[in-house]
Amino acid sequence: MKVLALISGLLLFSSTVQAAVLDFSGVTDIGPSHTSYVEKGVTVQSIGGDLAYHGTPGRVHITDSGTSFATGLSFTTGARFDAVQFDIFGSSNFFCLGPGCNSPIPFNNVVVTAERSGVEVARREFYSGTSPHTEVLDFFFLDIDRLSISILFPAAVDDTVCAFAAPCTFFDVDNVLLIPNGNISSVPLPAALPLYGAGLLMVGFLGNRARRRNEKSIN
Repeated sequence: MKVLALISGLLLFSSTVQAAVLDFSGVTDIGPSHTSYVEKGVTVQSIGGDLAYHGTPGRVHITDSGTSFATGLSFTTGARFDAVQFDIFGSSNFFCLGPGCNSPIPFNNVVVTAERSGVEVARREFYSGTSPHTEVLDFFFLDIDRLSISILFPAAVDDTVCAFAAPCTFFDVDNVLLIPNGNISSVPLPAALPLYGAGLLMVGFLGNRARRRNEKSIN
């Protein structure tokens, strides 16, 4: 029993996968045009503008229009990978309905897509909110070869307008976590929790069986 417990514990702490956490520490402020950035073997390509931070180093700034900042980012590694999560720092979204635009309303301003062999296999749309949070992706974003995070405009209707001059919505992205199936220079991440749990279940099962045998022998 002790041996089984020891083995399951070792599986937890020794089994690792290699994870790339992109912190964008090498991204500069807006200046000379930069559209591509490589960190830990991951290539980050800007969509529709410059790849840069705005105000806060270590984050990539994404806006809808009216500036030279990118409207989105795409991530590739040259191999398949799992997209796990990223931090997002949202702002107000200045679209509103009706004349006067006195009450801007929230809307889904972020779209995250995944591609496999050039075909979109996953899509998530959500509101960035105005408070920093971590967006955790689901299993549809596993085993992909491209991840994209971009601005999303609200559905076009006649009485939807931008309350202020462009940009109308923007957010920052940081700490993008990717787990590669190929070779990325990276940091270790514990990845044996399911196996560890199975080991504990087996230990419990064998323990119960041993107790039942002891009870029968006593009786």
